[in-house]
Amino acid sequence: MSPRQRAARGRASASRPVAPVEPVELVVDGLVVRLTRKRIKNLYLRIKPPLGTVEVSAPMRMSQRQIIGFAHERHSWIVQQQRRMAEARRMSLRQAETLTPLP
Repeated sequence: MSPRQRAARGRASASRPVAPVEPVELVVDGLVVRLTRKRIKNLYLRIKPPLGTVEVSAPMRMSQRQIIGFAHERHSWIVQQQRRMAEARRMSLRQAETLTPLP
C-alpha cells in the first residue's frame, strides 16, 4: 500500500460517523445539568432561556468527574444567569400586562 493510500485510509476511519450519544441529566450542587457528549475538543456550558436550563456539551473522552468539577466551579455564575433570566421573564410579563387592554 502506498503512503497516499495509507493516509486516505486513516482519514476515512477518522471521519466515520459515531452513533449519537443520548443526553443524560446530572445533578451538580442541586442544579440539573443536561450533558451531551460530542466529537468536540472543548467543553461548552450554556444556560438556555427562558427557563435557565443548564446544558453542557463535552468531548467523548472527558471523564464525568472533570465535567462535574467544571459545573461545580461555575455554580455561582450559573445561578446568577438563571436569576437574570427569571427577572427578564418577570419584566416581560409585566410589560405584556400593561400593554394588554382590559375589557
